[in-house]
Amino acid sequence: MKLAYIGCALSSICVAAAAQAQEMADPGAANEIMVTARRQDERLQDVPASVTVITADTLIRTGANKAQDFAQLTPGVTIVTGTAEAGDTQIYIRGMNGARDAESSVALVVDGILKTNTAQLNQTQGTLRQIEILKGPQGAIYGRNAAAGAIVIQTAKPGDQLEGALRASAAERNTYEATAYLSGPLAEGVGALVSGYYRTTDGYFRNAYLDNRKVVDDQKVWSVDGRLTAEIGDATELDVKSRYSKLTGASINFNASFHLPNFAAVNPAFYENVNDHEFNYYSNIRPTNTQKTFDISAKLEHDFGSTKLTAWALYSDVRQSLTADGTSADFAR
Repeated sequence: MKLAYIGCALSSICVAAAAQAQEMADPGAANEIMVTARRQDERLQDVPASVTVITADTLIRTGANKAQDFAQLTPGVTIVTGTAEAGDTQIYIRGMNGARDAESSVALVVDGILKTNTAQLNQTQGTLRQIEILKGPQGAIYGRNAAAGAIVIQTAKPGDQLEGALRASAAERNTYEATAYLSGPLAEGVGALVSGYYRTTDGYFRNAYLDNRKVVDDQKVWSVDGRLTAEIGDATELDVKSRYSKLTGASINFNASFHLPNFAAVNPAFYENVNDHEFNYYSNIRPTNTQKTFDISAKLEHDFGSTKLTAWALYSDVRQSLTADGTSADFAR
């Protein structure tokens, strides 16, 4: 539960964002909601697919900024994350998902760039403007990683005036979160945007074996995103993006995360309701969890009038490390 919130704008961005959100949320204000679900701008009612749109207004009101938040706002979509390591993320659309520790069956598309690493499903992707969640097979558009559906993300794009915003929140267990961005023109037809994200928390659980110190699921994560757009001629645009993020903290490894006294079918605890059983964590070391991500992409679009040609390339490097200790004895402790 968030206890405090503070937000401010560096220019008139709050008014502009509010107006944009109102247009997206109220069809009467802008006549229609525009989506890019099929890699082109079109009205939501013209898309022959099940699409849930999370508008800018909803993103602002809910504070949603990653897949775990989007799933909670979308019927028929669930996500399992943070079970052991940061990149262990599984998302289900209409009950369908790929195998664990394998390529995802839900495509993640950020500003037209497809990302196939499941570790990126639950990372922040910059300053969000609109989320489109497609339910059902989308392989014809997004390839083999879209058998269950797709999450299409649109982030803020540099404009022709200087603007920016800052948002921060605080919650229990020393949980603090902040996001900020600054955008503006660099030259005629050239714009740039820089955004940042930071979150830290002590976590919920203590390690009973290590004198109840908070060494179980504390976490700190930060990221920096940059975007440069340039108009090359009247009908050609270059869009270059780069991001770096780092996560450090601990983790709840599987076989040390719960226990049943005298593990046996004859013991009453064997039939105990798991919701009534006290969570006890025992591990003789501090489990560590780190993740470093670096992305850089470029997209080139040329409008021929009746046809638009798009070419893009992405380099993505996600490195994860998890250390933990536990034995079957934890089930009998």
